Amino acid sequence: MSATIYYYTGENSVDLSNAVKRQTDMFQKKHSVLSMSSIDALHDDEQDIKKALASSKAGSLFGDINLVVLKNILSSKKFEKNIEEILEKRNANNFFLFVQDEKIEDTKNEKRIKEIEKKKEAVIKEFHIPTSDNLAYWAIKYAKNKNVTLSMSNAKKIITAFPSLTETKSPKKESMWFLAKEIDKLISFSYPKNEINEKAITEIVEEVSEFKIFSLTNAIIAGKKTESITLLEKRLNSLPQTKHEAELRMIFAMLQTSIRKLLLIKNIKKETDQKNLASIMGWTPQHLSMLQRQVTNIPEDHLQNLQKKLIDLYETAIDEPKNLEVKTVVNLLF
Repeated sequence: MSATIYYYTGENSVDLSNAVKRQTDMFQKKHSVLSMSSIDALHDDEQDIKKALASSKAGSLFGDINLVVLKNILSSKKFEKNIEEILEKRNANNFFLFVQDEKIEDTKNEKRIKEIEKKKEAVIKEFHIPTSDNLAYWAIKYAKNKNVTLSMSNAKKIITAFPSLTETKSPKKESMWFLAKEIDKLISFSYPKNEINEKAITEIVEEVSEFKIFSLTNAIIAGKKTESITLLEKRLNSLPQTKHEAELRMIFAMLQTSIRKLLLIKNIKKETDQKNLASIMGWTPQHLSMLQRQVTNIPEDHLQNLQKKLIDLYETAIDEPKNLEVKTVVNLLF
């Protein structure tokens, strides 16, 4: 019996998502008659999974193939019995792709999949976030998968432009998406050439790099409305109009992260405890020192108020993106 279970897991959701797309594309090319359904534990209920499983268990005289993609099901207790049913009573003509980017507390079903792997009936692939030291290699590979050449020196230039990528031992999941987005932007800028060169990096990345978020955070905290407007407009003016909504959402998310870090430091008075927090969060001593300086003389309630406003703005950016203009955004923050 060939593999009918595929288990893709890991915190590197960029590589994970790309691998899932490649796998589903491969299935569609390989099997001319393919029925595909997708279940997400965050959005779907038990009835949804029952319908998908009913069709996936049904065999076909005409050689139909069913592919069921199950996202974060293994970390959801409400689907536990369904998972057992999939693993124990699966039809040989049907395929199940488990996608897991959330931490699993109970590893019982994961162990079951590993037992199936030993019988050569399952394929397991893990996608981990690279360390900061190996991030340039990841960037080169990401570009190569899109048939674009990126040299080591240019990969390092991109990463250096965004300090938050290397402020911890390994970047956060959100930072990986941010880096992927910047490389995609460079690929689009470089087209039709299949190479990201230094000129593109200078014009696209270094002019709008993430260090501006530090400046923007300081300007907003200090109540400098004109400076905040200037920084936001400069960032947006470097991009096409069609990219502004997505960019504003990213800026709000990054500002929320900055304010959240400052609140964490503000709430921990002892320096030894702050160092322990930095160790847990994976911050470098330099990054902790920067946060300590930044948070000095800022009232906690001011940071909390800004955090609330940024959350509201982020929701507005999703629900009513057409109402977002730089001056309107800044006025809402002050």
